[in-house]
Amino acid sequence: MNDFGETGFGGPCPPKKESAHHYHFHVYALDTTSLGSPGSSKQGALEAMDGHILDKGELTGTYKRASA
Repeated sequence: MNDFGETGFGGPCPPKKESAHHYHFHVYALDTTSLGSPGSSKQGALEAMDGHILDKGELTGTYKRASA
């Protein structure tokens, strides 16, 4: 479940401000193909991954809304 209350990736939607907003993407290599049914919360996904994480990484990007 994403911050928009929907299942799936919703894309960046930074607040309207002058500076760029930072996004942190966490990626995981797991030893399982399923974390349960779709629609679980972030906490539910993290709990399901417990004991199955082989490796992990993080990518940080920035995004700013274009001026109108």
